Parts: sequence; structure tokens; C-alpha cells
Amino acid sequence: MKRIETAIGAERFEQLARRYTAAEDIPHRLARLRREGEGALTLCRECEPVPCLNEWAFVSAEWWFDSEYLGKDIQPVASYFECLRAYQALPRYRGQGHKLEAWVESQEVEDKAMAAFSVLAKLCTAQISNEGAS
Repeated sequence: MKRIETAIGAERFEQLARRYTAAEDIPHRLARLRREGEGALTLCRECEPVPCLNEWAFVSAEWWFDSEYLGKDIQPVASYFECLRAYQALPRYRGQGHKLEAWVESQEVEDKAMAAFSVLAKLCTAQISNEGAS
């Protein structure tokens, strides 16, 4: 660190050090997204409310969450989480359980989830392999 400080100057080094952020890497973000999706699937199966999808909100807004950049079609992931958002919006009051079950089945939530999890698993593996090659 002293070498860098000497090379760029103490003042500039201090400026850069204050602006430092530790961003989590892509594989970890995708793994967290998968865990959120798995938890939501469990809740859907039980016709329970799905809480806020924070990971999805974060990841879907990232510049790198792009099929071309990631090298895999991310549409199954987007489709699954869009389906979860629709599930969140369903009315929830006494006597609606059978309607929720029918909706989950008609929307093929389980199939969408499995497709999304497959893509996320491949992305995590590919990203880790790419980082190892760098």
C-alpha cells in the first residue's frame, strides 16, 4: 500500500481509500438470488405469502444481469420471479387457499422455478470457472 501511496501521492490515495466499496461478486449474488427463489417456492407450495423479493430487486437492476454478458439465457429466471411478483399480488383472505393452490398449479410455478434454478446453477458454475481462469 505504501508503494501505491507513493506512486499516486498521499492525498490522492486518501481520496481513493475513502471511496472504496466492497461489491459482492456475481456468483455470490446469483447464489443468494437462488436461495431467495427456493424460499419463495416453499412458501408458494404452502400457499403462504411471499415477502419482499429484495435479491430479485437488486439483481434484476444490475448492469451485469444480461443474457449477453452472462452468456446464458436469463429469461427463465426473469419469468419465475415475475410469476412470484404476480403471486404476491393475489388476494389473501379467509377461504382463498384453494384459489391460491389452483393459481400456483395453473401458472406452473414449480416448473418455472426448476428452470430458473437450473439457469442460476449453470451461471454460478460458469462464473466461478471464468474467475478461476482470470
